[in-house]
Amino acid sequence: SLIPGELSVDGDVVEVLLGTDRIRLDAETLEQMPWCRDWRGRPITVGIRPEHLAPAKGSEPFARTLHGRVAAVEDLGGAAIATVSLGVRGVDVHVRVRPPVRMAAGDPIELVVSVHRLRFFDPETGAALRSAGS
Repeated sequence: SLIPGELSVDGDVVEVLLGTDRIRLDAETLEQMPWCRDWRGRPITVGIRPEHLAPAKGSEPFARTLHGRVAAVEDLGGAAIATVSLGVRGVDVHVRVRPPVRMAAGDPIELVVSVHRLRFFDPETGAALRSAGS
């Protein structure tokens, strides 16, 4: 899934703004992103694969979750794919869900993000983001 967003940089705190959600990037992730300060406040596109999202179990930090509503659930036998509508300009993401699946269309849902698996792109060119000097 590709989601329009923006990077917020405040001292050592870097967050990805996705609609009303703010995903805080950890120090390990930031080490791999020396370019992030160059993109502060500018639009970016965030790439998230279905296997890098999971339904929250309630103990995850708020700064690691996306919030949405289940639009549909497709049963694949040993797993399911849920389509979740986010509050980001009508963007949907797909989430791989392991059985037992306890969700239905219309349910609110929190999704835990594997922050270190996020990918970032220039929305104008589609190119992967890099430092200005790269």
